[in-house]
Amino acid sequence: MITPEMIDAWIRQVEENPASAPVMIEFIARRLVDLTRRNEALLAENIALRLEHKVEEYENRIADLEYQIDLLKRQLGGLSPLPEKTEASPGLEAVPCLLVYQPTGEVLRLVATEEMFGAGERLSLLLENLPETSLSRIRLLAASSREELLFVFSSGRAQALPVQSIPLAEHNVVNWQHAFQVDLNGIEELSTALPVARMSLFELCIQVSRRGCVKKLQEAFFESCVRKGYIGTGVKLPNDQTCSLVLAKQDDLIVLVSRYGTVRCLKAGSLPFTIEEAVNIGPLDHIVSAFNATARESLLFITSNGKALFREASWLEPAASLKVQAQSILSKNRLETGVKVIGAAAVNEPDWGIALDRTGQLHVFRVAELLAAGALPEVTSEIVDIAVFTGGQSMK
Repeated sequence: MITPEMIDAWIRQVEENPASAPVMIEFIARRLVDLTRRNEALLAENIALRLEHKVEEYENRIADLEYQIDLLKRQLGGLSPLPEKTEASPGLEAVPCLLVYQPTGEVLRLVATEEMFGAGERLSLLLENLPETSLSRIRLLAASSREELLFVFSSGRAQALPVQSIPLAEHNVVNWQHAFQVDLNGIEELSTALPVARMSLFELCIQVSRRGCVKKLQEAFFESCVRKGYIGTGVKLPNDQTCSLVLAKQDDLIVLVSRYGTVRCLKAGSLPFTIEEAVNIGPLDHIVSAFNATARESLLFITSNGKALFREASWLEPAASLKVQAQSILSKNRLETGVKVIGAAAVNEPDWGIALDRTGQLHVFRVAELLAAGALPEVTSEIVDIAVFTGGQSMK
């Protein structure tokens, strides 16, 4: 490299000894030729690196587009073969399905139309062989038969499967011994599942942990994570794991609800890209539901004793920061009597849902009727979880 100090030194030398000028010019010329060659080599190397980076970028974009086309084909019924047990309504029509799963990876799928269940009736699941700890962690998920499910594991691994690849369970023989088994690696657990066929319609995916930590992923990055099969653990503490993934746009309101009734409302676009604690909950508390509340009329909270608590969507107070105190849906008196929240959702009156109690009974309910009654009908055991159906999409 030729510096200003070197140039000044050469000028002084020529002034002091004019006879040295030809030698000095030859030296400088050779130096400039050498530097030019090195500069051209570095420029060619830089162009090659940039081209290689562009190729990789274009390959990733093509892979993401192919994945979206794959999802659309599955929704239209033109890609994946139907399972041995097909829906009652074959063809292109999407059929609402109820997915029942637990941390050990077993998944049951049932057709979940109001007509087939019979609104207000109960369906018995054979859960006798499950230990008490597993029963309390069973999850329900509402999804369309044309959906793509993203299963997320405690290790941060993710696996996408079409809903149709999970065999249908018979309504009169719903047995965990016949459940579909999602592959687990080592000691990991199945943490949550998310319908992702419509993720290209959203801008963000919000990852929420049981201890109230959140982080947002941009849609393009999230698609890349899905394609690669890893989204990260999303936790700060070793005894924590992901409990929900929520698709959202920048201005959507994301609601977190804990078992002890803590409610935190946050604007999706304001959430951090890094893992941060969004709500401060007690050591025995944990998040039971996280959902997008935008464009919904009401909030539904179901307690462990089957009571239904409703609030208008305007009741929510979006927090200006993660440090602002959260809201609460349960009074101190209710908490002292042992009442807990087991699930929550943003709903409209035409929606309907299914609740699972500790005896293995599934209770079908209409939101409008639940709003009037204030409680699930004929509940004699503790409620474990709920799933809400609205337009074929889960608002869990």
